[in-house]
Amino acid sequence: MPTPNQKLLEHHNKSIPPQSYDSPELLVITCIDYRIDLQVPKKFAFIVRTAGADPRIVESNIAFVISSGIKSVALIGHTKCAMSNEPQTRASFSEGYHSTDLQDKDSGDINEYFNDKILPSMFQDLNKNLTDNRDYLQSMYPEVDVRAMIYDVDSHDLSLIG
Repeated sequence: MPTPNQKLLEHHNKSIPPQSYDSPELLVITCIDYRIDLQVPKKFAFIVRTAGADPRIVESNIAFVISSGIKSVALIGHTKCAMSNEPQTRASFSEGYHSTDLQDKDSGDINEYFNDKILPSMFQDLNKNLTDNRDYLQSMYPEVDVRAMIYDVDSHDLSLIG
């Protein structure tokens, strides 16, 4: 019998028609990026989105879902993630911040906010980031099957790593 993570890979990559689910079997933690279009059957998974698929900033959400009985987690990062390019993301953030109603903030405040809130979730190596976060979740929830996956934003393929 396939695990919930295997079912996710099959539903997404092989376009296996969704079976009917009465309740979720999986927690998916993925990035907020709009290019991620997972093929997930209704009622199959809880889905939590966070910049860079960083589980540390949504720990209360994860704990809530795990406490409901979920025993499988798919941690899904993606290619071409902005959280892996600090200089470009910093510039885009600053430019976007100035174009909003928050433009009364000076550059020091913007940089301080970026350094405090965004920089800690950034990474350079996608695979390492995902495996480190997978290991972190596995240490927090040893009874849960945590798998790391990469979503390719060009091909839309989902693949298991490490």
